[in-house]
Amino acid sequence: MAAERLGFDALQFAVYQRLTDDELGIGTGYQDADGNWPVYDEVPDDEVFPYVELGGHFGEPIGNKSRSIKEQVYSLHCYSKARGTRELNDLMNAVSRSLTVLPLQLGDDFAAVDGRVSSYDVSKELDEQDESVVRHGVLRIVWIVQDVSPVVAP
Repeated sequence: MAAERLGFDALQFAVYQRLTDDELGIGTGYQDADGNWPVYDEVPDDEVFPYVELGGHFGEPIGNKSRSIKEQVYSLHCYSKARGTRELNDLMNAVSRSLTVLPLQLGDDFAAVDGRVSSYDVSKELDEQDESVVRHGVLRIVWIVQDVSPVVAP
């Protein structure tokens, strides 16, 4: 039996690359008035709003003995301090479009089938530092990911 590989790193790298890409990312045609919507794996302490944070992921095997295929769900967190929901809605739409317009390229070892939004939600939270309202949106996008690397005997 071959060792199972999950492909989470390849998927996270591809998601980050797509969101920050000059042509397909959220910085082109979808940016805020200042021209940017930063994307972070770890948000710096001094970050200003709005921004996107790469979130958690989970998956489950859907392949068989001869094919290593996983359904992987990746969460993206979008934050805004703008009054109303327009800025957050625009940001979430930009993220959704960027990640579902074309298949992600996962390198030589994995292949991903087109992503689709599996769920999304928006809530209000309190920023304890300045007691302002933060709008927090979560997008969950699902991909079917196959390990396409050659099998190497141990």
